[in-house]
Amino acid sequence: MKYELRKEKEVVSSLVDINLELGLIGAQSIVQDNMCDYFKLIGADGPTMVPKCNCFFVVSKSKIKFNKMCKWQDDLIAESLIVGKSRIKLNLLTSLKDDDGKIVAECMQEMVAIDATTRSIKMLSDTLVPEDLEVSGESDMAFNRLVIDYEDVDACKVVAVDSGNVDFYKHTNNIEYIKMMLSSLSVEYLASHQIVEFEINYVTESRAGDVLTIYRKELDDGKIAFQLKRGNDVVTRALISVCVRENKVDLF
Repeated sequence: MKYELRKEKEVVSSLVDINLELGLIGAQSIVQDNMCDYFKLIGADGPTMVPKCNCFFVVSKSKIKFNKMCKWQDDLIAESLIVGKSRIKLNLLTSLKDDDGKIVAECMQEMVAIDATTRSIKMLSDTLVPEDLEVSGESDMAFNRLVIDYEDVDACKVVAVDSGNVDFYKHTNNIEYIKMMLSSLSVEYLASHQIVEFEINYVTESRAGDVLTIYRKELDDGKIAFQLKRGNDVVTRALISVCVRENKVDLF
């Protein structure tokens, strides 16, 4: 299809977690790279759009589900296509498939364009998205609001955003928020639990110099909720679903 992207990927060492598997951060890194390449494919990537129409696309919501685990040096195919479109939003589905064509993970991203100066949301018609871009697939994945009561929860960590956390839009990169959340969990917990689903809502931006407070709340059914705030302002909300790992890798 004209506006579908398919790229070969390898699970290199920088993408694996402490169990030598493609973890949440590694999978999201592949998805993010494919997303950027997809918008380059349709001519609506940030480096092209900012000089021409002073706007760029950001991820407002993202949800990933893992169906199976893959390991270091496994080969994958990353496929991205549009599964939803409105006047202001695009839903991009990226599927990671193994050599047998089985889906390892699927990630849905809700994309909106924002003005590079005011940060207000733009109409798709004000961007460089091709007029003939149509929905070319479907997904039953739905987003949640992730509004949870943290009134009785103390902060578990405080993180200062620095130059190493920001990307070429000069705001905190999406994956950096995930790293911050996971860094509040112990090595032992991450080694003994497997992440099966992760959803995040990006509420507003943060930049170098901001101080973010992380709130973590354990819920029922193996779920952990996170909220990152800058002062009184919510920056991101997320929900992780985990299960106890059956096969723990321990090299030491």
